[in-house]
Amino acid sequence: MTSKADLAAAAEQIREKSGYVNLVIANSGITGPTSKGLSKDPSLTEFRNYLDEWSVEDINKTYAVNTTVVFSTLVAFLELLDKGNKAGNVEQTSQIVAVSSAGAFNRIPMAGFAYSCSKAATVHMTKQFATRLVPYDIRANAIAPGCKSPSCMGSTI
Repeated sequence: MTSKADLAAAAEQIREKSGYVNLVIANSGITGPTSKGLSKDPSLTEFRNYLDEWSVEDINKTYAVNTTVVFSTLVAFLELLDKGNKAGNVEQTSQIVAVSSAGAFNRIPMAGFAYSCSKAATVHMTKQFATRLVPYDIRANAIAPGCKSPSCMGSTI
């Protein structure tokens, strides 16, 4: 779904078939570079060297999949959501749900810096959509699933 053309084609196919949508769930994610393999108590130099080995391309791909794809999906379906409101087939207004992660809120990167930061960006982007879409009566919310295992529960703000 990293192709805007593919998203536009999907939206067009739905428009032709039903004419509208009431709900869009944008769920996209990869972990990207992680700290797996880094010793438990590295020196600062070891830590820096480990992080320096991550490729910019892998970091950017994580943001592209975890944040940009969500953005592009929401944009592709805005008019169909508006038509869903006008169809009046359900009581509530049309809604966007962006899937983030509990990692967006943890101070300790659960899956890696790029993953956690890209999921935090998805949360913030969804807040901005929620504000900007008020005049169109389209709701925007983010959910942040996460695990309850002590291994993925870091200190939170």
